[in-house]
Amino acid sequence: MKKLVIFVLFGLIISGSVFAQTTYTTDDQVALISASVGAHVYILSSPDVTFDNPIDPMAGANKAGTLTVRSNKASWSIKIYATNGELVKTGAITQTIQYKIDFNTSTPTKFGGSLVTISAGSIPTTEVDATVAVMTAKSASSAGEVIDYLITVPVNAAANYEEGDYTDTLHFVVVAS
Repeated sequence: MKKLVIFVLFGLIISGSVFAQTTYTTDDQVALISASVGAHVYILSSPDVTFDNPIDPMAGANKAGTLTVRSNKASWSIKIYATNGELVKTGAITQTIQYKIDFNTSTPTKFGGSLVTISAGSIPTTEVDATVAVMTAKSASSAGEVIDYLITVPVNAAANYEEGDYTDTLHFVVVAS
């Protein structure tokens, strides 16, 4: 019996020291999650502009167009230029009609920009020479914002435009600053 008591005491001493040494600690670890978002300035839509009626040189003509742009940046610009810089009719005889562009015609203007006018006869025909409209605000919504512009064929009483279809292509290039 004495051996049993010693054996039990010895077992309690060993198990007590094992339990006494078993401690649990918590260690707080963190993981930093990081990401970056680049500048996003892009054109969502730029519908074609077609005059509703034939152009009368005695009265001139106006036609509005729109450009929908989305930007997450407050400093950016739009370069504006045209393929020909005037409306062109090709055929046996090439004929041209000059026009002007008023860009950002909304009141108030969009994106903190101002009204930009490109006079008839001076519309640039390369991106290098493009007229630049500077913007100073981000889009208010994820759907972008519509920038209005107006194409005006001025009165030209001396003109005798040949019948037919006249075209030009406007180019809009957005650039994040």
